[in-house]
Amino acid sequence: MRRNEITVLFILVLLLTTSASGQEISRSFSVAKSLPDQVGSTDFEFSTATHSYKISHQGKGLRGSSNETPLSFSLRLDKADHLTRSLYYAEYQGDLLLLGEVSDHEYGSGFIVRLDGRTLQIKWKQIVSGFNIGPGLIDGSSAYVTAIGFIGKVSLKTGAYAWLHKDLYRQSNSAFNSFEIPEVIGNIVVFREIAFYLRKKIAIIRVERWKGKIISLDT
Repeated sequence: MRRNEITVLFILVLLLTTSASGQEISRSFSVAKSLPDQVGSTDFEFSTATHSYKISHQGKGLRGSSNETPLSFSLRLDKADHLTRSLYYAEYQGDLLLLGEVSDHEYGSGFIVRLDGRTLQIKWKQIVSGFNIGPGLIDGSSAYVTAIGFIGKVSLKTGAYAWLHKDLYRQSNSAFNSFEIPEVIGNIVVFREIAFYLRKKIAIIRVERWKGKIISLDT
């Protein structure tokens, strides 16, 4: 085999190995369908390739499929809290990831949780500090999460933050009130705020992917 052919073959094997490991593939969470129950509280439902899920605003869930007995589970919400606004979901290594927002009718905060794919028991659960929870992005073995004035990178293995930045919200111009899906560009993660009709300029934060150092903050 000639040298050029060997080089091409090596590159193809490397690409296939990278794709199979999932370490360099970024993918966003999906959005669950909301079923308004009462003011401020929301039930959700969604389906994956193998199961259908229903989760009440109290955090009580039920998973069903065509060949399994329905399985109930709980997100272990505090007694006064209920699900609200949006719920995002993704599958990771056979487990279920949920990213959502809770409120007690006065204050709001967020969470990301990993549920065992077989038992739906909670493996870990992490607080996302703030309301206006945005759509998450899985990047290898981590996920980027956002809330009002908050961005962070969470380990999908342990639930611990690799890095985070808070207090980013700007009262003077309402910058960083809520975020679009994060975007990975090389060694940089880009966080763009959702366009707001009162603001002509889109605020953007660029962060070093691994160490979490803010490279630029444009409001």
